[in-house]
Amino acid sequence: LASLIFASPPVTVGRLAETSAVSLPQLRDSGRAEAGDPIALSPSGSAIPKMAQQGGAAAATPTVFVSYAWGNDAQQAAVKELAATIQQNYGCNVVMDVFSQVDIDRLGLSRWMLKQIREADKVVVVCDPTYKRKADSEPGTPASRSGVTYEAFIMGAQFRESGCDLSKFVPIILEGHAGTYRDTPAWMGLELVVSQWPSQGDDIKFRLHGRERVALPPVGEVDLTPAVIQAQGPPPQAVVPLPESS
Repeated sequence: LASLIFASPPVTVGRLAETSAVSLPQLRDSGRAEAGDPIALSPSGSAIPKMAQQGGAAAATPTVFVSYAWGNDAQQAAVKELAATIQQNYGCNVVMDVFSQVDIDRLGLSRWMLKQIREADKVVVVCDPTYKRKADSEPGTPASRSGVTYEAFIMGAQFRESGCDLSKFVPIILEGHAGTYRDTPAWMGLELVVSQWPSQGDDIKFRLHGRERVALPPVGEVDLTPAVIQAQGPPPQAVVPLPESS
């Protein structure tokens, strides 16, 4: 499970590479990583401003939680690059478990995941076969003990509580890695458009801000004065009454 919510300053992939790799059993047990996988932690940073300029006017900066399953090194690098792009180029606050160890130590992993998903404005779901397998796993199976399973449970419950409002969730496929539109979790079904990253980055940016990418022009004024039909030919002659006979 790789949940992303980092309220640190804009990050670049190069800066992410500077983080130290440490072994964190509780994050490993979250199901994002397999046993023995290193977990990268970023140095703590100051929070970025809560307001951003958009379209010439100040707009609230959305907080984005990224839910994903740990994969190979290339997939992990792609997820980190996605997170950095969302924060630096798309104007969002991103939160991620591997960059939130202080908060996780304070709240515990389960409470932290619950808090972040409920408080996030948007949740990016990185869809691939591993994520779907863990999100849809049956209770009591090894996969069901993963953080992905718990996050899917929280998101599914919030989806039902909202009256089946899907606008908070943005499923994404990382191009060049395993994953198709069929890898969305069962609670989400096939109702949402699955965006491909990076080729559909602009679409993702507008979805995260809840804005339409293409807009119609303003409603114009229209003249609805009815046309007056004019009679054809000369006007009728006045009728002169005949004199009465005596």
